Amino acid sequence: MGETEPKILDLIDFKKIDALLEGFNKSTGFVSALLDLDGNILSKSGWRTVCTDFHRINPKSALLCTYSDTHLSGIVAKDQKYHHYKCLNGLVDVAVPIVVHGKHIANLFSGQFFFEKPDIDYFKKQAKECGFNEKEYLQAVRDVPIVDREKVRITMDFLMNMTQLISETAAQKLEAEHLSNTIIENEQLYRTILSNIPDGLIHILDRNMVFTFLAGEEATKLGIKNEAVIGKQLFEVIPKDNVALLNEQFNRVITGETVHYESLIGNEVYSIISAPLRKTDGEIDRILTLAINITGQKKAESTIGEQLEELKRWYDAMLEREERIIEMKKEVNILLERCGEPHRYTF
Repeated sequence: MGETEPKILDLIDFKKIDALLEGFNKSTGFVSALLDLDGNILSKSGWRTVCTDFHRINPKSALLCTYSDTHLSGIVAKDQKYHHYKCLNGLVDVAVPIVVHGKHIANLFSGQFFFEKPDIDYFKKQAKECGFNEKEYLQAVRDVPIVDREKVRITMDFLMNMTQLISETAAQKLEAEHLSNTIIENEQLYRTILSNIPDGLIHILDRNMVFTFLAGEEATKLGIKNEAVIGKQLFEVIPKDNVALLNEQFNRVITGETVHYESLIGNEVYSIISAPLRKTDGEIDRILTLAINITGQKKAESTIGEQLEELKRWYDAMLEREERIIEMKKEVNILLERCGEPHRYTF
């Protein structure tokens, strides 16, 4: 069996299948069973004595049952939704394939009947070969019903509806499981990414300003743990000095505005962006906030500002000195002129 089949079969509620098959048996008189592709019986109802007390318990005839269940049952033409065949122990069976997402995962069987009066000599020979008590075995064979082909066709239409229900239910559960796994994987991915935002933290609040999510390296630096704040209000976690500012920004965001501001938390400066999160109907139900620690950037800006100021002072001093030198040169030229000497400096 392939890797997909056991997983899909695990999604089927076999207690409900047992109840369906039991009801099918009581209402139609037809026996039924659900088998995987290896011939393992997953569910059954109303089997004939000739199968349960003879064919299925004798090693030789049981092998013929398994071969019939796994090979003869799979010989279905492309245009057939089900097919009937004579099993290797002489009874007629009908197989309806169960297909989920294009994958054949199991077969729903009905049968253990005859289309015509059985050949008793054939079954006498089989009793001898398998060591059955001939009298008891032949009585079990005579108890097997002879069924009209049209009745089989009508009954199989009902059975196909049942297999369709099984297939659709399994497909829905499989899709739900895939979706659930995808959501879990995405959530783990997002948490990993968000938890490793350098110099930042991210949190989500509901409309009552209660934490529903918190992550980021900066949260760890601040000593704030996700499990410790989830379910708490923002103002139970942040310093009191920040309450007024954050309350103002929250009220703006909850009306639909995206805000960008800076806030001092302790000795650290943060650049903060808060934006509304909307449900599918457009209603705002949560607030997403990203805070980046820009203390280093602010210090660098301050250092650059101080350096620029120092450079300006130096420039002004040098400019003043240059102007004083020019004035002195002019005075030298004036003195030389009074003494009848040529000017020394040109401008």
